[in-house]
Amino acid sequence: MKRDDLIEAMWFQTDLDDVDVPVFNAKMFLTEAFERTAAVERHWPLYETVWTYNVTAGSPTVALDADTSEISAIMSDVTGYRLSSADHSFAEESYLGRTGRTSAFSVWGQQLYLWPVPSSDTVLTVRGWRKPDPTWIEDPALEVDLDSRLHLPLLHYGIALVYAQQEDGELENQYMRRWAQSIADLKKDILRPSTYRPVV
Repeated sequence: MKRDDLIEAMWFQTDLDDVDVPVFNAKMFLTEAFERTAAVERHWPLYETVWTYNVTAGSPTVALDADTSEISAIMSDVTGYRLSSADHSFAEESYLGRTGRTSAFSVWGQQLYLWPVPSSDTVLTVRGWRKPDPTWIEDPALEVDLDSRLHLPLLHYGIALVYAQQEDGELENQYMRRWAQSIADLKKDILRPSTYRPVV
Protein backbone atom coordinates (compact mmCIF):
# COMPACT_ATOMS: atom_id res chain seq x y z
CA MET A 1 0.00 0.00 0.00
CA LYS A 2 1.02 3.60 -0.48
CA ARG A 3 0.65 6.61 1.77
CA ASP A 4 -2.51 7.99 0.15
CA ASP A 5 -4.12 4.54 0.13
CA LEU A 6 -3.60 4.34 3.88
CA ILE A 7 -4.89 7.85 4.52
CA GLU A 8 -8.04 7.25 2.48
CA ALA A 9 -8.60 3.94 4.29
CA MET A 10 -8.22 5.75 7.63
CA TRP A 11 -10.86 8.31 6.62
CA PHE A 12 -13.19 5.61 5.27
CA GLN A 13 -12.91 3.34 8.30
CA THR A 14 -13.50 6.16 10.79
CA ASP A 15 -16.18 7.89 8.64
CA LEU A 16 -14.15 11.11 8.74
CA ASP A 17 -12.55 13.30 6.10
CA ASP A 18 -9.64 15.67 5.53
CA VAL A 19 -11.38 18.35 7.59
CA ASP A 20 -11.58 16.11 10.67
CA VAL A 21 -8.18 14.51 10.05
CA PRO A 22 -6.00 16.78 7.88
CA VAL A 23 -3.36 15.11 5.69
CA PHE A 24 -0.64 16.64 7.89
CA ASN A 25 -2.07 14.88 10.97
CA ALA A 26 -2.62 11.64 9.07
CA LYS A 27 1.05 11.64 7.98
CA MET A 28 2.15 12.15 11.59
CA PHE A 29 -0.03 9.21 12.66
CA LEU A 30 1.40 7.02 9.91
CA THR A 31 4.93 8.07 10.86
CA GLU A 32 4.40 6.85 14.42
CA ALA A 33 2.67 3.71 13.17
CA PHE A 34 5.57 2.97 10.82
CA GLU A 35 8.28 3.58 13.42
CA ARG A 36 6.54 1.43 16.04
CA THR A 37 5.83 -1.39 13.58
CA ALA A 38 9.37 -1.41 12.17
CA ALA A 39 10.82 -1.31 15.70
CA VAL A 40 9.02 -4.48 16.75
CA GLU A 41 11.83 -6.48 15.09
CA ARG A 42 15.27 -5.24 14.01
CA HIS A 43 15.77 -8.22 11.72
CA TRP A 44 12.83 -8.00 9.32
CA PRO A 45 13.91 -9.95 6.20
CA LEU A 46 12.99 -6.98 3.98
CA TYR A 47 15.83 -5.00 5.57
CA GLU A 48 18.54 -7.60 4.93
CA THR A 49 21.30 -5.91 2.93
CA VAL A 50 24.82 -6.54 1.64
CA TRP A 51 27.32 -3.69 1.31
CA THR A 52 30.75 -3.80 -0.37
CA TYR A 53 33.63 -1.55 0.68
CA ASN A 54 36.95 -1.16 -1.16
CA VAL A 55 39.63 -0.39 1.42
CA THR A 56 43.05 0.88 0.38
CA ALA A 57 46.17 -0.34 2.17
CA GLY A 58 46.89 1.64 5.32
CA SER A 59 43.31 2.86 5.80
CA PRO A 60 42.33 2.21 9.42
CA THR A 61 38.64 3.07 9.07
CA VAL A 62 35.72 2.88 6.65
CA ALA A 63 32.68 5.15 6.77
CA LEU A 64 29.65 2.90 7.10
CA ASP A 65 26.69 3.45 4.81
CA ALA A 66 24.27 5.80 6.58
CA ASP A 67 21.49 3.21 6.23
CA THR A 68 23.39 0.58 8.23
CA SER A 69 21.39 -0.51 11.27
CA GLU A 70 23.17 -3.66 12.39
CA ILE A 71 26.06 -5.76 11.11
CA SER A 72 25.74 -9.53 10.98
CA ALA A 73 29.06 -10.49 9.39
CA ILE A 74 32.05 -9.04 7.52
CA MET A 75 34.10 -11.07 5.03
CA SER A 76 37.56 -10.09 3.80
CA ASP A 77 38.69 -11.03 0.29
CA VAL A 78 42.32 -11.12 1.48
CA THR A 79 41.91 -13.86 4.05
CA GLY A 80 38.65 -15.36 2.79
CA TYR A 81 37.51 -15.49 6.39
CA ARG A 82 34.94 -13.72 8.46
CA LEU A 83 36.28 -10.88 10.64
CA SER A 84 35.78 -11.13 14.39
CA SER A 85 33.82 -8.45 16.20
CA ALA A 86 35.88 -6.72 18.90
CA ASP A 87 35.12 -4.27 21.68
CA HIS A 88 36.37 -0.91 20.42
CA SER A 89 38.33 0.06 23.54
CA PHE A 90 39.92 -3.36 23.81
CA ALA A 91 40.86 -3.35 20.10
CA GLU A 92 42.48 0.09 20.42
CA GLU A 93 44.75 -1.19 23.18
CA SER A 94 45.48 -4.52 21.55
CA TYR A 95 46.06 -3.52 17.93
CA LEU A 96 47.16 0.12 18.05
CA GLY A 97 50.01 0.74 15.61
CA ARG A 98 49.82 -2.73 14.07
CA THR A 99 49.35 -3.44 10.37
CA GLY A 100 48.84 -6.71 8.54
CA ARG A 101 45.97 -8.93 7.50
CA THR A 102 42.81 -7.55 9.07
CA SER A 103 41.19 -10.13 11.33
CA ALA A 104 38.84 -8.05 13.49
CA PHE A 105 36.64 -4.99 13.39
CA SER A 106 34.87 -2.62 15.75
CA VAL A 107 32.28 0.10 15.19
CA TRP A 108 32.41 3.58 16.67
CA GLY A 109 30.61 6.71 15.49
CA GLN A 110 29.37 5.14 12.22
CA GLN A 111 32.98 4.25 11.40
CA LEU A 112 34.16 0.71 10.82
CA TYR A 113 37.60 0.27 12.42
CA LEU A 114 39.83 -2.47 11.03
CA TRP A 115 42.26 -4.37 13.29
CA PRO A 116 45.06 -4.59 12.47
CA VAL A 117 45.14 -1.86 9.82
CA PRO A 118 45.20 -3.63 6.41
CA SER A 119 48.61 -3.73 4.79
CA SER A 120 47.14 -4.41 1.34
CA ASP A 121 44.08 -3.31 -0.62
CA THR A 122 41.07 -5.17 0.73
CA VAL A 123 37.48 -5.71 -0.33
CA LEU A 124 35.06 -6.11 2.56
CA THR A 125 31.63 -7.64 2.14
CA VAL A 126 29.35 -6.53 4.95
CA ARG A 127 26.11 -8.36 5.59
CA GLY A 128 23.46 -6.96 7.89
CA TRP A 129 20.24 -5.01 8.19
CA ARG A 130 19.50 -1.52 6.95
CA LYS A 131 17.38 1.12 8.68
CA PRO A 132 13.68 1.42 7.80
CA ASP A 133 13.19 4.02 5.07
CA PRO A 134 10.46 6.60 5.89
CA THR A 135 10.67 8.29 2.46
CA TRP A 136 7.28 6.83 1.46
CA ILE A 137 5.55 9.13 3.95
CA GLU A 138 6.54 12.18 1.88
CA ASP A 139 6.51 10.49 -1.54
CA PRO A 140 3.03 9.20 -2.48
CA ALA A 141 4.48 7.15 -5.35
CA LEU A 142 6.37 4.82 -2.99
CA GLU A 143 5.15 1.69 -1.24
CA VAL A 144 5.37 1.43 2.54
CA ASP A 145 8.84 0.18 3.49
CA LEU A 146 7.54 -2.88 5.30
CA ASP A 147 6.66 -6.44 4.35
CA SER A 148 3.29 -6.22 2.57
CA ARG A 149 1.74 -8.39 5.29
CA LEU A 150 2.39 -5.59 7.79
CA HIS A 151 0.52 -2.91 5.85
CA LEU A 152 -2.88 -3.63 7.39
CA PRO A 153 -1.55 -3.65 10.97
CA LEU A 154 0.07 -0.31 10.13
CA LEU A 155 -3.37 0.93 9.10
CA HIS A 156 -4.88 -0.33 12.38
CA TYR A 157 -2.32 1.65 14.35
CA GLY A 158 -3.07 4.78 12.31
CA ILE A 159 -6.80 4.35 12.90
CA ALA A 160 -6.16 3.97 16.63
CA LEU A 161 -4.42 7.35 16.62
CA VAL A 162 -7.31 8.92 14.70
CA TYR A 163 -9.68 7.73 17.43
CA ALA A 164 -7.26 9.04 20.05
CA GLN A 165 -7.52 12.44 18.38
CA GLN A 166 -11.31 12.11 18.47
CA GLU A 167 -11.04 11.23 22.19
CA ASP A 168 -12.70 7.86 21.67
CA GLY A 169 -10.65 5.74 24.04
CA GLU A 170 -12.66 2.57 23.53
CA LEU A 171 -12.14 2.40 19.76
CA GLU A 172 -8.54 3.56 20.15
CA ASN A 173 -7.81 0.62 22.45
CA GLN A 174 -9.69 -1.78 20.18
CA TYR A 175 -7.60 -0.91 17.13
CA MET A 176 -4.37 -0.79 19.12
CA ARG A 177 -5.07 -4.31 20.38
CA ARG A 178 -5.78 -5.39 16.82
CA TRP A 179 -2.43 -3.93 15.73
CA ALA A 180 -0.54 -5.70 18.53
CA GLN A 181 -2.22 -9.06 17.91
CA SER A 182 -1.71 -8.87 14.15
CA ILE A 183 1.97 -8.01 14.58
CA ALA A 184 2.47 -10.88 17.02
CA ASP A 185 0.87 -13.38 14.64
CA LEU A 186 2.52 -12.12 11.46
CA LYS A 187 5.97 -11.77 13.00
CA LYS A 188 6.17 -15.54 13.50
CA ASP A 189 5.36 -16.19 9.86
CA ILE A 190 7.59 -13.47 8.43
CA LEU A 191 10.62 -14.54 10.50
CA ARG A 192 10.08 -18.26 9.98
CA PRO A 193 13.16 -19.57 8.13
CA SER A 194 12.68 -21.24 4.80
CA THR A 195 13.55 -24.94 5.03
CA TYR A 196 14.42 -27.56 2.50
CA ARG A 197 11.86 -30.30 2.26
CA PRO A 198 12.67 -33.27 0.04
CA VAL A 199 10.11 -34.14 -2.61
CA VAL A 200 8.77 -37.62 -2.01
